Amino acid sequence: MTIDQNAVAFLNRIKALNDNAICEVGQFMCSAELAALTGEYNANLKKRNVDIGLNLFCIISELYYRENFHSDILRALIDPKGKHQEQETFLHLFLEFIKSHGAKINLLDYSNALIEREEGRVDLCIKDEDSKKAIIIENKINNAGDMVRQLPRYLDYVRANGYNCDAIIYLRLNGNTGPDTTGWTDVERTQVAALLKVICAYDETEKDLLRGWIFKCEKIANNPDAQHILRQYGNFTTVRFRNEVNIDDF
Repeated sequence: MTIDQNAVAFLNRIKALNDNAICEVGQFMCSAELAALTGEYNANLKKRNVDIGLNLFCIISELYYRENFHSDILRALIDPKGKHQEQETFLHLFLEFIKSHGAKINLLDYSNALIEREEGRVDLCIKDEDSKKAIIIENKINNAGDMVRQLPRYLDYVRANGYNCDAIIYLRLNGNTGPDTTGWTDVERTQVAALLKVICAYDETEKDLLRGWIFKCEKIANNPDAQHILRQYGNFTTVRFRNEVNIDDF
């Protein structure tokens, strides 16, 4: 039987390619990069599987992904007239928190602040009747998409009602991507950009909402009920946000 030398050469080339691929896989399996990657993955799994005990927010956790769930909690805590009995403490901490992100705010301009929910479809609006200053908060913790011209419309609404907008807070679950500007005019892009601060709810840094504000509120709270709610919400969001961020984005 005659052996086709072209076929032999072709099979030898395939074998060489396979041998090279096996060698590269072996090198990768022994690499420091893979060891670091698997170590990070296992660490994230441990963070994910944390037993935080009896927690009210876990009991109602089927609601946690809803935008209104977090907006209602934020409103209850920020409101100086809220039932937490801490007066302006949590509001001032929040204002200091967003100032640390570059928002140009004078705390004295919010000495008579009101916290509105869904007024003009704005998720949260901090406004002061005396200074006529306002802060728009757009909650995207659930990673919802933007509606058409959403932030420009909110800014127009606030200004049309006689308020000077100090800042637009775009609250994301993680990352620093801003809003979708499709359909915006150049003027709208410029106006919103001058006020916009993109803030993460959770990115394991001292400047996320959890560490930069919620934990600070818990630490300084005098009302034991408020302190307990903050602790439970902080524990709950730590686990939930880790599940959303660290594993899904791995």
